[in-house]
Amino acid sequence: MHLRSSLRGSSLLASLALTSASALAQTPLFQFDGATEFIDRGTIGINQNGYFCERFALNHYLGGVQNLRSFACVIQDQNCATPENLQFALFDEALDTAGARTGTPAEANPLVLTAVVIGPGCPTGQTTGAAAFIFTIGPATGNVVTGPFVRDAFTGILLEADAGWPNTDGLAGQASFANVTQGTSPEQPSAGALVAYANPGFPRSSTRVDFFRGNGGGPARARYATFWSSSNQRLNLEGIVARIGVEDSTGAWSAQTTVSPANYGLAGRFPDVRNLGGSATPRRDNLLFDVLSNGSFTSGLSLVILSSRLATQTIGGQVPLPGIGVLALDPTDPVFTATAPGVPGLVLPIAGPTNNFRVDLGAIQARGAFAAGQSFYAQVLNVDLTTGAAGLSNLVSFSIL
Repeated sequence: MHLRSSLRGSSLLASLALTSASALAQTPLFQFDGATEFIDRGTIGINQNGYFCERFALNHYLGGVQNLRSFACVIQDQNCATPENLQFALFDEALDTAGARTGTPAEANPLVLTAVVIGPGCPTGQTTGAAAFIFTIGPATGNVVTGPFVRDAFTGILLEADAGWPNTDGLAGQASFANVTQGTSPEQPSAGALVAYANPGFPRSSTRVDFFRGNGGGPARARYATFWSSSNQRLNLEGIVARIGVEDSTGAWSAQTTVSPANYGLAGRFPDVRNLGGSATPRRDNLLFDVLSNGSFTSGLSLVILSSRLATQTIGGQVPLPGIGVLALDPTDPVFTATAPGVPGLVLPIAGPTNNFRVDLGAIQARGAFAAGQSFYAQVLNVDLTTGAAGLSNLVSFSIL
């Protein structure tokens, strides 16, 4: 269902402030591609109470994160004249009885759980109808969660049962399709992407997970959404923040999507350099890295460093580097030591608060390590050549189709 609503900002706990003059500004990190195409309760029925969650995976975006300053969720009330109960949560990843990670939220002992409060009602100038709001959850100073993270995390919005949804009332999240095609708007425009994404060898990191309690109580049940999508929920981080995307370099798909010519949603993890969908205009995607330094670096070099393995897979865990960040990549991987110095597009001078990397994957296909079908993890290293200061970003991942 397409939206026609207003968006207002609210802080549920407190307005966020810097802890000191040297504290770093916050930058949002999200998997949402920016195209709000429908409102969604996920797998939570209109007669069920549950949490509509967005999964932030350790192996995509959450790895390497030192501290979480706050998180934010966009929620829509179908009738703002009758405010609904609101509650927001940040869940850890549940473990099974053997201590193995499950990829689902742990309802017990959430990392953050707000009180239940009444929604704000209608925005100024509106008396009824649908209205959307963004709520930021975090303390006035310090962190809402102190890292580094060792498992996935899930932002969550409480959705109470409401038989009137979506026609007359009730709450839902905002979301975007990530299917191979969505009408004429392919937010994930590669025919081979979901096949690659379902491969057990590459993590299903961006699938949205919802869990709920039935009206009769009982144990929570976690379920994946029945289609590929991402919701408008985000983490607010300090330090260097990296996001990954794809760019249509040939005009093969950008005219058919509302997020052209670059897509930083789910599609950003699957650059297609072989035209897998057989487009009449052959696809030859560029890989994009957007790196925000939050004022911590104003000059020097910014390097994208790659690895085909994670530190958690080979050396037992992420590596804290005091004063620099948390290394989530495997430093013993040959790709780790060979990529940044010799791959075009992976080194840039720092020029202002944001660096935009554009990597021509077609130009480096001759390198065996970058053959189609390979999956990679990346972090960005900023270095001030004058002071010697350095900083690491969060982790991102991608697979070359």
